[in-house]
Amino acid sequence: MSITHDDPLTTQNIPADAKRFATSSRNPQSNLGNRHMSTPLALIGGWGVTAAIWTPLRAALGAGIVTCTPSLPGHAIDTVAPSATLDEWVDAVCAQLPETAIICGSSLGAVIAMRLALREPARVSKLVLIGATPCPVQRDDWRDALDATRMARLQNDFTADPAQLQLRFIARQVDGDALRVDIQKTLDNALVDITEVNRSCLADGLALLADTDLRGELAALACPVRLLHGANDAVVPVAAARWLAETLPEARLSTFDDAGHLPFVSRPAHCATLIHAFIDA
Repeated sequence: MSITHDDPLTTQNIPADAKRFATSSRNPQSNLGNRHMSTPLALIGGWGVTAAIWTPLRAALGAGIVTCTPSLPGHAIDTVAPSATLDEWVDAVCAQLPETAIICGSSLGAVIAMRLALREPARVSKLVLIGATPCPVQRDDWRDALDATRMARLQNDFTADPAQLQLRFIARQVDGDALRVDIQKTLDNALVDITEVNRSCLADGLALLADTDLRGELAALACPVRLLHGANDAVVPVAAARWLAETLPEARLSTFDDAGHLPFVSRPAHCATLIHAFIDA
């Protein structure tokens, strides 16, 4: 595996050997926990999974980073939003955050993170966006996304059989990852339990994926941004991450050549190294 770092000045391929991986030569698993950071790192997951999805990354980050894991509406017992509007979902997440944080969002969590940083920039010091896109579903002028017809079918299938659709949707997130078998247990343990209480809220989350388009707003996002993306992502094409890297005023992208939608699950030590370097910069 190699990780490609794209920025305005240089592109370099770094082998995934842990001793050579970071900008320093330290082993990420043995040294990351020795640092201290005063600003908490908030980890916001994607649709259909609980905070347990972050377990491998939190372990790789080490005790030197204070993390919190706010839940999306409907993804934990006490987090239900009144409607499907993006801002009300942002409100629900904000209620679980410290006053100021570094925000790390994956998939739908990355959409929430971007909207939060646009709306309340004083609360977000930096952003880490994993498997991120400004517009999850295709438009006439935006092709690097899920097909709109397919998204509508996903929503209809959720109405008919929520649990089965959830399994299909999550399974697609490991497509293209060379380590898909190794990360399946983490995914299985992180699935949201679908009940009559949260079923409509989860449907609202799919509606947000279908309806959200932040492209027209993101040039105003001023905080530093680190983008991490699997080159084989079957949910969000890597071209969407490249668009973000080119559009956001202060962003840098790293792509994992043989990873899918969840590189922080399949490559937690490598992601932790990049996140630490970004935080320390």
